[in-house]
Amino acid sequence: VYATLLAIAVPENAWALHARAETYGRNRMVAGVHYPSDVKAGRIAAAVIVDAMLQNPQFTEDLDRARDEIRAGLGLPPRG
Repeated sequence: VYATLLAIAVPENAWALHARAETYGRNRMVAGVHYPSDVKAGRIAAAVIVDAMLQNPQFTEDLDRARDEIRAGLGLPPRG
């Protein structure tokens, strides 16, 4: 969920954000705290959760404001 929302805010870093999320999931398997099916289910659940969140107008307004703050904090140009 976090990687997807951050990728929406900073699309130019989307690949790196999703790669980090993938690494995190793989590390959970290596550590023995999750099975591969757990990680796959987590990816599916995250997609469903983000989709539901983006259907909420108040959330999308908040996300737009957060996107502006994140981009300013990173010294990136405003979203287009």
